[in-house]
Amino acid sequence: MGLVLLAIAQGADTVSAIFRHTILQLETPDALRGRLMGVYAFVFVGMTPFGALLIGTVAERWGVPAACMVGGGCGAVSVLALTLSWGRRASEAPPLGLG
Repeated sequence: MGLVLLAIAQGADTVSAIFRHTILQLETPDALRGRLMGVYAFVFVGMTPFGALLIGTVAERWGVPAACMVGGGCGAVSVLALTLSWGRRASEAPPLGLG
């Protein structure tokens, strides 16, 4: 059962990555696209070892359940912070002129 759930989670992650890359490249001006993708790659590939070290240390000291809770908690706090930030920014943005 765990293997099936792992396969589903990986499929969802792959679809999410495709959407993220597509949105980033479509919404970024041509002149900034290379720079943005460089920063994006640095954050999502270059910083992974640091996160793995942190979570590995937590798992070694307090166990795997604690590491899962710390990782999930960090993810939830990040999503909440981004949601609040985007909501505030969207309310300050001028309305789109459709018409």
